[in-house]
Amino acid sequence: MPIREKNSGLALLRRSSEDQPNSLQTQVAWARRAADQEGVLFSGDLTDVDAALRNRANRTKSLRLDISITGADRTRPGLQAFIDDAINDPTISHVFVFKRDRLARPEDPLEAIIIERQLTAAGVTIVFSDRRLTPSPSGETDLSASIMSLVDYHESGQFLKTHAERVLLTQRRLAEQGFWTGGRASYGFERALRLPNGEIEPLPSGRHVRQAGCHVIIVPHDWTKIAVWVRILDLADAEWGNKRIATLLNAEGIPSPDAGRTRRDHGVPHRVSGLWHANTVKHLIENRAILAMLDYGRRSEGRHRRLSSDGVRALSDDDRCDDRRAKAILNDPSLIISAALPFDAQYDADKWEGIQQKRRTRASSQRGVPRARDLGRYPLSGRTIDLTDGCGYPMYGRPHGKRSVLVCGRYMNSNGKRCNNNSVDAEAALTFALSTLRQIVAMHGGRPQIELLLRDRIQQPASSPGIEAHKQTVGRLEVALEAFDEKIAGAQHRLATVADDLVEDVSAALRDLKEDRRQAEQHLAEERRRVPAPPADPEEEIQAAMDLLEAVQTDSAARRELTGLLRKLNLWLGLEFTEAIKGKKRRVRKLVGGVLTFDEDNLPTPPFGRDRVPDDGHDRDLTNHSEDQVESKGGQDSYEGEERSGPNTARRGVGGNVERRREGVSFTNMNRGDWIRTSDLLLPKQALCQAELRPG
Repeated sequence: MPIREKNSGLALLRRSSEDQPNSLQTQVAWARRAADQEGVLFSGDLTDVDAALRNRANRTKSLRLDISITGADRTRPGLQAFIDDAINDPTISHVFVFKRDRLARPEDPLEAIIIERQLTAAGVTIVFSDRRLTPSPSGETDLSASIMSLVDYHESGQFLKTHAERVLLTQRRLAEQGFWTGGRASYGFERALRLPNGEIEPLPSGRHVRQAGCHVIIVPHDWTKIAVWVRILDLADAEWGNKRIATLLNAEGIPSPDAGRTRRDHGVPHRVSGLWHANTVKHLIENRAILAMLDYGRRSEGRHRRLSSDGVRALSDDDRCDDRRAKAILNDPSLIISAALPFDAQYDADKWEGIQQKRRTRASSQRGVPRARDLGRYPLSGRTIDLTDGCGYPMYGRPHGKRSVLVCGRYMNSNGKRCNNNSVDAEAALTFALSTLRQIVAMHGGRPQIELLLRDRIQQPASSPGIEAHKQTVGRLEVALEAFDEKIAGAQHRLATVADDLVEDVSAALRDLKEDRRQAEQHLAEERRRVPAPPADPEEEIQAAMDLLEAVQTDSAARRELTGLLRKLNLWLGLEFTEAIKGKKRRVRKLVGGVLTFDEDNLPTPPFGRDRVPDDGHDRDLTNHSEDQVESKGGQDSYEGEERSGPNTARRGVGGNVERRREGVSFTNMNRGDWIRTSDLLLPKQALCQAELRPG
């Protein structure tokens, strides 16, 4: 493809964490200067970046942003927007990335090289602060530039691995001495700074100190909370279950450990409920800080390196999910590091051990049984919102007899104390969502039009560079091996003729060359084994894509793919419920309507309702959680004692009148899908991103 005529530019900005306060400012200023030097149009400054952060946007003017996301994540939204816009917008002739490590820190350098080739194959010029990549009109490849690219991305990815090793080894060394290795202190405890003279100075939350000879420890702080912890252990000793203890603490109005804090689900910051959950109780019962003992290494969660008996190790297949993402695992007890803390135990150690033994015996029948047997069972879990009375809480999947249902998370987390038992059949909700997607496809020309679009995309040379890039990588490594052989031969010849006082230096250089050659040879062998599969027949790919929606309801593998698809589409389903009478006097919850949208901001009630907090784009005090995980810790709930109103009930026709059931039809059949009809769903073409859901 010819080089695009000079026109406009696009910049990718990435900051890994809040510990890089000036990173974005540096990248924006450089991108503007580089665009001026190249003579291309460019818009956007630090003010636009701040606005994008407040609005949680990844696009603003000529800027694409990834904030607080690791460069190892190839699916990060800013990068995807950057690639898509650069390739599909013919007016973009130049892209600007400050350094290659801002583009990616890949585990495999080939992954980042493919991104560069996608851009240059589309005729786009890539400008870094230290180099410039211009597409070749003839399609020829600059070998020296390709080798440099391979080296740069190898070093960029290796940085994360080296950094992970240093962090793990440092944390292990600190834990062996009883020092705190990071995170918030345990319930009732606080972080403190132990000075070189042995004195202990309290360390306020959020404050970080680096001072020679000083280390962070945890010490008892809030004796009221410590008493609650001791009481929890006494109840566990009396063989109370986790959920029963949590219910008692909630009934007594005792705030949970994270009361008043904020967390983030689906990228939405919100106040958590402040109620105790069974998992919160479980973690406290198993935490040995109450015994003045610090345990480090119970779990491994690292994406690059993890603990081993020899120090650190690379991740194995057992550390990864089916989609190759790193997963948290429980370490072998032999890897756990324990050290005494500098204060008296607040609970009897023998009694504590007796509690653990009782719990192990009681839980033996469930040990090893997976909680989620089918990852595709609840594709809409966490993406369905309870709109009733402004609740806004996500609905999570769980089994109900032989069926799967979605239940209001606020009701689940509060053990039925808050909100209502609003639930809907998970399969019926999924059927509605898929039917809506099919209608949208039909309204855009149906299968024939989609096939044309897919065929056009498949035939684009930039869309399948895998085999060609693989061949070039193998060729570069073969050339590198020949260069190593020449250098080694030269070093051996020099070793035979060099003066005695230089023999040791030349021998060391020769050893380094041989080690570098060994690594290059190993890399070449890995590349040769990893031959990319040839491109599938375009017609087969099109057929597979078009059959995906039809297969999701029966094919478990396709349903697992659907979970990621719904996330990429940013699909949200809002449902509204009201009270109804079943039979003569039984009060039940009835589904009365809903809305499907591809942007959470279009929901009548935003996710988490009144608990949602303004998002300034900073994640310093926010905790990330899995999208399918029900909240287990939290802060104060704003619904307590407040009058709740439904701002959208009038529009939906949901009022105070209770509708009587039709003869022979049960209101609670909504859980079996009878109250969600899709066959008569009609979408106006001017409202393609929003669909109304109403009962049959």
